[in-house]
Amino acid sequence: MGSLGLPLIDVNVVRLRQSGELAGSPRSCDLPAMKRSRFLLVLLAACTDLGAPTSENAPTGAGNETADAQSANDGANPSGSADGSTDGGMHMHDAAPMADAHVHPPATYIPLGTEVDIPSNFTTSTYVTSGDVPVSTAAEPSGNFRFICGFSHLSYDDPIVYPGQPGASHLHMFFGNTKTNASSTYTTLRTTGEGSCQGGPINRSAYWAPAVFNAQGKVVVPDFIAVYYKGTFGGTAGIQAIPSLPLGLRMIAGADLSSASAQTAEQTHFNWYCENTQTKMQTTQNCPAGEHLGVVLAFQQCWDGKNLDSPDHRSHMAHLVYNATTAKPECPSTHPVHLPEFTLGVWFANDGNSSNWYLSSDRPAGAAAKPNGSTFHSDWFGAWDVPLMDKWRKTCINGLLNCAGGQLGDGTSLKGDGYLPDGSYGSYKGPKLLDPPAKL
Repeated sequence: MGSLGLPLIDVNVVRLRQSGELAGSPRSCDLPAMKRSRFLLVLLAACTDLGAPTSENAPTGAGNETADAQSANDGANPSGSADGSTDGGMHMHDAAPMADAHVHPPATYIPLGTEVDIPSNFTTSTYVTSGDVPVSTAAEPSGNFRFICGFSHLSYDDPIVYPGQPGASHLHMFFGNTKTNASSTYTTLRTTGEGSCQGGPINRSAYWAPAVFNAQGKVVVPDFIAVYYKGTFGGTAGIQAIPSLPLGLRMIAGADLSSASAQTAEQTHFNWYCENTQTKMQTTQNCPAGEHLGVVLAFQQCWDGKNLDSPDHRSHMAHLVYNATTAKPECPSTHPVHLPEFTLGVWFANDGNSSNWYLSSDRPAGAAAKPNGSTFHSDWFGAWDVPLMDKWRKTCINGLLNCAGGQLGDGTSLKGDGYLPDGSYGSYKGPKLLDPPAKL
């Protein structure tokens, strides 16, 4: 049981193609007993009670882990490299934040049906290989689809909050689509870019989060990013009824930088912790040198069924609420559609001084610094190949299987560990410390 009195969930071993499958319950938290190697990445995606239902009627303690965080200014840092290139032309870190010359553009609801299916412009079978048939998790019940991503690039862009405004945001680290920038749309994501996740361009979705800096002002590049979609509530019938993600859906989760109250509520859905000790904190903490420090964030899984986006990029989605009558979590009536539950885990090797690390969003222009790591949030902009997305949703989630390491549930698997621009397969192989891109 977790510290909130709820079952520990969502801890899964992601195996690379070279390592083979590990046996064991997908909910096991016996991490020290797991054999580690350079081919084994452990998805510690939540011995953290992430996504605990929130309600004033919830059991005592549920959803109450918060940090003493204050409001911050999203997009505080000014313009910078539009393409976020980190391959050359490194520049020294400008530690002093500059005034924010950008404003949020008028935002509106984007209704369902705005986007249409765009077939992939490549042969999808090129990025699929043979694999094991995953074990059933029908007894739990749950349905799970997991894979890993590598780091793609850095940029001061945010196509959800600041669409069409290059350099308007604080510095972000991007995963997934390798060409995500301020002007990215569903169409450009579906038709351009490679992919830094398993399956390459099959998953051209864009994932991004604030860049992490060490005390010397260097950007710390994550070792890997663990991503998964799952179905864990609603019983067997509820999980088997989960639909595919709507085309063009986008959302933000984690610390809400627009208001202190919203930020506090959202912070119950992410935690920083060391891979072995797993002491949960909402600020960065010291881990022993060589041990991974991770931050894991559970996104909202309940959708209003009407909109692909909303003015605050959050209100079209909602977290579970606790039903005091049934004593079970459920989607609120305002957001009745239970989508695949999306969780992101970002994992860093560290030098034993990781409590000094901070996020780009922890240092807002013209305001006091926030506690290190307290403003973690992430953006997601879906752009999957639709037939492949429907496949993993039907076979893995609806089919109540434990699909790990990119398994698609039918004896096939997403290929590699991310498709890199040079045509090779494997996780990010560049430097682990980078100078941030220059600000224009």
